[in-house]
Amino acid sequence: MAHREPKPLPIAVRVFPVLDGGKERAHSRKRGRRPEAILVIDTESSTDPTQKFIFGSSRLIVGGRCLEEVLFYADDLQDTDCLTLELYVANHPADTAREGAKQIRLMPRREFVEYLYRLAYKARVWIVGFNLPFDLSRLAISYSPARGLFGKRSVVTVSTLL
Repeated sequence: MAHREPKPLPIAVRVFPVLDGGKERAHSRKRGRRPEAILVIDTESSTDPTQKFIFGSSRLIVGGRCLEEVLFYADDLQDTDCLTLELYVANHPADTAREGAKQIRLMPRREFVEYLYRLAYKARVWIVGFNLPFDLSRLAISYSPARGLFGKRSVVTVSTLL
């Protein structure tokens, strides 16, 4: 086995210096306000390279209690798959608080996007998801190329950090 010449790698080190006298300076940190309402969403997509949207779910949490559960599906979902979701909704009650909706709502993607808009934009409900950028991209109704500053290409160099 041939030995290769070692190559230097850049290393990033984060340093927190101790100020004079060994006392740490108190940092003023604003506490973020805790949202009253949160909409948690997740989507499922196909496993092929297109990763086409199939269906998703959401829960509306207000004051720490789930008030509504929603299942939403692709506008062009096959009838057999729609039937599967309809049967699920018919046979499973919503897992909500006493004052919440008792039945899971089922809606097509376009209707869910309007629901999402009303909650996120109009009511300022926080949106939470594990991989939110991907999930939101599956819900997009249309897109267009960026214009102005955002339409220009830029090169980003990424270095290896140990």
